[in-house]
Amino acid sequence: VDLIEDPSIDPIGDFDGSVAQTAALDAVVTIQNATLYTAGGLGLPTFALTPPEPDWRWLGCAHSPWHENVRLYRQHREGTHDALARMTVDVKTWLDHFPR
Repeated sequence: VDLIEDPSIDPIGDFDGSVAQTAALDAVVTIQNATLYTAGGLGLPTFALTPPEPDWRWLGCAHSPWHENVRLYRQHREGTHDALARMTVDVKTWLDHFPR
């Protein structure tokens, strides 16, 4: 897995550039932020960590009710890593099936 950072794009000041970069990705691992909504809207496989008390729009679901390509991982208690562990398994499974 290659992690690439491009400091020439300011995700807040250049939203068009940020969306274009996101569209070029194979999948997205993120937290609850604009990247999650962008990737979801673009139809990219998206794995997102949500806080113990997630935003109302997730309706307590494991999949986004708005984007079938978004999987949500809610941290059940602050300071635990159960959500990250579940996400890791799913990302590895996705990678195993990703065409190379």
